[in-house]
Amino acid sequence: MTECNCNYCTINPNAWEEDKEILRLHKLGTPAVEIAARLNVYPELVRRRLRRAGFEPVPAPKFLKAEELRSDIIRLHQQGLPPLKIAERLGVESTVVYRRLRDAKLEPRPSPEDIKRTLESLDEIIALGKRH
Repeated sequence: MTECNCNYCTINPNAWEEDKEILRLHKLGTPAVEIAARLNVYPELVRRRLRRAGFEPVPAPKFLKAEELRSDIIRLHQQGLPPLKIAERLGVESTVVYRRLRDAKLEPRPSPEDIKRTLESLDEIIALGKRH
C-alpha cells in the first residue's frame, strides 16, 4: 500500500503491518467485516485501505433469506455467544445482530470482558463499603 498521512496511520505505528495482513487476508477471499474483526479495527477502515491500494473489498456473505439470518442469530444467542462474536461468525455488522435480537425481544448477552469489568467494579464497591 502507498504511504498515507491519515490520522490512523500517524497514531498507529503498526499500520503498515496491518496493511500487509489486510492484503494477505483479502487475497484469501476473506470479507472486509471478518478482516476487521480479526484485526480489531472498524470494517470501514479495512474497506478504505483496500480501495486505497486498488482492491475492491470482498463483501460479507449474503444470506438468501432474512429469516435464515434471523434464525442463525437467535440460535447463536441461545448458545451463549455475545453479539460481537455472533456478528463475527456470521460476517455481518454488529448493529444487524443487535437489531435482530431487539426485534426478537431478546436481551444481548455481555461479553466475557464486560462480565469481568462488572465483577471488578462490584469488588471495588464491596471493598469501599467495608472501609466505612
